Amino acid sequence: MLIPRFYPVMGGTENQCRLLSKQLFKMGHGVFVLTQREKNTAAYETLDGVDVYRLPGFAFPGIFSFGFFFSALFFLFSNRVKYDLIHVHLATSAALAAVLIAAILGKGCVVKFAGAGRTGDIGTSCGKPWGRLKLYILKKSRALFTAPSDEVASELLGAGFNKESVVKISNGVECSYYSPLPQDERAALRKEMRWGGKKVFLFAGRLEEPKDIAFFLEAWASSSDERGLFVIAGGGSQEKALRALAEKKKIKNIVFAGKRNDILRFYRAADYFVLPSRAEGLSNALLEAMACGLTVMASGIPANREVIEDGKDGFLFSFDDPERLKGIIKSLFSDGSADKAAADRAPSASAHSMADAAREKIIRNYSISAAADNHVSKVYGRF
Repeated sequence: MLIPRFYPVMGGTENQCRLLSKQLFKMGHGVFVLTQREKNTAAYETLDGVDVYRLPGFAFPGIFSFGFFFSALFFLFSNRVKYDLIHVHLATSAALAAVLIAAILGKGCVVKFAGAGRTGDIGTSCGKPWGRLKLYILKKSRALFTAPSDEVASELLGAGFNKESVVKISNGVECSYYSPLPQDERAALRKEMRWGGKKVFLFAGRLEEPKDIAFFLEAWASSSDERGLFVIAGGGSQEKALRALAEKKKIKNIVFAGKRNDILRFYRAADYFVLPSRAEGLSNALLEAMACGLTVMASGIPANREVIEDGKDGFLFSFDDPERLKGIIKSLFSDGSADKAAADRAPSASAHSMADAAREKIIRNYSISAAADNHVSKVYGRF
């Protein structure tokens, strides 16, 4: 596994890399991770049974990742007997090191394109001369390319990648870990978090483009009441503007919880999950929330529509129709439940049914074991 950043840096791509590596190791495959060394991290360690090697990069502004290109190139050549295939997570300059070594040594190579839209791998690469050259080299290589959603796969084909080289494999969730609590334990957790008697709407993720939390806040300001609480678990460049908007709109029922290392507690204690994204490859947070039995409301972008069937296992809304979002929020406040103790044990009956359907779908279609099996059968087995 070749990835620019890895644990303890844990974004969506890093999390998927760690989960997939762990699952492949459990299946009996030899796996190791090659990544850049971050400050205060070990040059070598073992995580979940998987060896992790952290290499230096050139600490010059703007070319740190390019420095990793050279250190990765040297490591892959020097340790060529240790592996048969290179799986690259994100189409950065490290992917070029992988396809070059794969061509020289006759190794298999897989490159994952994770994001969609203008902030995704294709979008960011097409906007720069170096990025366009990188895509050209990748297209000419013998590598296979994975996409977590139909939208990312379509972007690859639109950029000129060969259809036979593009494989859709969805992200996966560790469903035994991301799971709901029994009702009595959930009630105790909500009491501990001081959410008792509230309808808790949760956003979890980075406060960065393409997330549009401001759009949800506008709807929340006019559609929620004192029974509701909107919890934002995450940090990023948008936080200051969001706090200012909340103050301007006089929104009192909101909590900025910051970046969390205990997000599972938040999933298990909340009632609803909010994902107002303008673009996604395939949201890990969405899959995790659904696995935890939350009723989700998400923007109707292609990646979210792949996962959510509107009205059956979640709600979809459009950025062109804010009234639709306001209507969803109001409907979740008008379920007739006046019993605060009951609200702490479980959401309303209709929302509970929807959440059950959501978890069943994740277990059926988006488990990490299924993702690992698909990688072995649909990608690795082709080399």
